Amino acid sequence: MEISNDAQQVLDPLEYLTKKFPADLKQYIALRDELTVRQGAVAAAQETIRLLDETKVTTENAKAEAAQIVAEAKDAREKAKAAKAVQDKREKDLNLFAEENTAKFAQWDDEFAAREAAVLLRENNAMERENKLAADLDSLSQRELALDARIKSFQDKVAALSA
Repeated sequence: MEISNDAQQVLDPLEYLTKKFPADLKQYIALRDELTVRQGAVAAAQETIRLLDETKVTTENAKAEAAQIVAEAKDAREKAKAAKAVQDKREKDLNLFAEENTAKFAQWDDEFAAREAAVLLRENNAMERENKLAADLDSLSQRELALDARIKSFQDKVAALSA
């Protein structure tokens, strides 16, 4: 298609509208469609470039955030290792303390059992003595009553003889 403004050419508007205009219109429509396609391609390319820029920014932000998370995780891991070492030492010390005290407690249990047996034996002996003393006290009370009765009887005989 050739568009020019040649002054030398004189166009008959009727001839142009009937013969040449349909061909030019067809070319204009094709040109319009092609421009639309090209404009769409340019817009798509611009959108792609914009999205790539956003993706680069997002990727850089994600990388920075990931690096920060990794650094925090490493720090937390080191702290956890240190805390674990402290807890392992405490556990080892506690287990050693428990083993030492288990033997002591077993020995003390044996000593307390022996002492308890001795106390029970003493208590039984004391009860036996108390029972014997109570029996002896009863026997003494009966003898005292018998003695008092004999003394009274003797005094009565003496009073009867003296009177």
